Amino acid sequence: MNLWAKEYSWKGWQFSLLKSTMLAMGILLGVYFTNFWASIFWLVWVVFIVGLILTLAMWFKTMKKK
Repeated sequence: MNLWAKEYSWKGWQFSLLKSTMLAMGILLGVYFTNFWASIFWLVWVVFIVGLILTLAMWFKTMKKK
């Protein structure tokens, strides 16, 4: 059984719970590894900006099709 090929449907509250959990995990990792993240702070920003641009591009492409 290939889990990656299956399509999933999430309810709003389920997706919100997942995102809240991931946010909490990110905050905890940031607190525990403060010195590590401070040394590569610029790289974190680059990853964020690239991810944001790709996400917006995919979203606009989807909206254009509809």
